[in-house]
Amino acid sequence: MYCFVSEIQLYLLIMKDEQLFPLIQKAKEKDQKAQTKLINIFWVDVFSFVMKKVRDENDADEITVNVFSKVLSKLDMYDPHFQFKTWILTIAQNTIIDFWRRKSRENQDPT
Repeated sequence: MYCFVSEIQLYLLIMKDEQLFPLIQKAKEKDQKAQTKLINIFWVDVFSFVMKKVRDENDADEITVNVFSKVLSKLDMYDPHFQFKTWILTIAQNTIIDFWRRKSRENQDPT
């Protein structure tokens, strides 16, 4: 049985959080290449996490985009004492909660 792992996924498996710090710092400074690299590194993890919760590919894609928008806008709030992936998945979880609240309101609104 073969296991296909993308180059980015392999890079993430090898990479430690300390190695992410320079990339995170560049992303904080609005370096678009660094921001894109962060998104590419964590996209599959976030999308998979969201997909398990919402079970709709279109919704999962939209939520994942929102998550990374929030991540990039809140990079200054990241505490390096915690794992970066955990921080991103916490943002994802909160974004999913917001999504379900919005869906619930839309379903209750008779207009």
